[in-house]
Amino acid sequence: MNAENARQHAWHCLAHPLAQLGIALVLLNALWLQPHLRNWWSGKLGDLGWMMSAPLLLAAVLSLLLKRRKLIGVLSVGLVAGLWIAVKLLPSVNAAAQMAWLNLTGWPLKLQLDHSDLLVLPGLAAPLWIWFRHPRPVARRSRLAPALMLGLSGLALLADAPAPTDLGITCLVAQDANVYAFRKMHSPSYMSSKGYDAWNIYRSSDGGLNWEILALLESEKSLPEMSDSNVAAAFAQCATHTTVPEQISDPGNANIQYLLLSGKGIYRSTDGGKTLQREVELPTTASITDMLFDPLSNNLIVAAGTDGLWTRAADGNWLHYNE
Repeated sequence: MNAENARQHAWHCLAHPLAQLGIALVLLNALWLQPHLRNWWSGKLGDLGWMMSAPLLLAAVLSLLLKRRKLIGVLSVGLVAGLWIAVKLLPSVNAAAQMAWLNLTGWPLKLQLDHSDLLVLPGLAAPLWIWFRHPRPVARRSRLAPALMLGLSGLALLADAPAPTDLGITCLVAQDANVYAFRKMHSPSYMSSKGYDAWNIYRSSDGGLNWEILALLESEKSLPEMSDSNVAAAFAQCATHTTVPEQISDPGNANIQYLLLSGKGIYRSTDGGKTLQREVELPTTASITDMLFDPLSNNLIVAAGTDGLWTRAADGNWLHYNE
């Protein structure tokens, strides 16, 4: 097969309904499933869509350089499979791939280490079958299908590429006998300026000594449906949360004060602020986003953004939690 025939073969394969179904799955996941039904299955559907279409897109590129159809098909599927396995299992390859994409495009890439993503590898059977089944030339009326495929693949890549930004613990609320902490993940979208927010919700029933993860939610729309009826009320209080003061006094003893400095540490005074002693040295990147005294235990709980939660127990020891 000469170079011209290889290019025509790649063009015909891009027009195949299975290839276009793969891109449709990616678009469906990026534009609707992730913002509205974010779960394990939605992510896997998007990944399956890429397995069904990415080798054929790569084959179209390789057909510009190579002539042998069999070699192009094997290379395209093999390269996609090998790269997918490497970036999902090897941290160094994953980091290198994300950095390469960032340097090439200036955009972050959503590419997580997750061995369960290897479950979509059987989707490579679709492009293999399409490539080696010797498709007949597409009819004249459908010759726009490959061009549509290329356009939709570019659209899907734009919609699916942004990486979520972890904003850390942004708010603390004491509600009845519990303390709730809300961790915000913002997922931008190249298809819109808004994107969407996801929330990790933590609850402590012992004054911040231990925390449990209540839910990983797509947005505040799901909050009232949770079994813990206090979550919605706690989240409503967070909506009014603004700036955080650098100093807080113990409700039971005004002489005991705490000074919290982002990127430096947490300081304690027992003489009304005349002298200070640092009790916790925070990372230079740590940002204090909220703090409160638990009404029941009188433990001081400090939210330090992406560095998690710090709690001062009754015995004076500080406990750190970050998941």
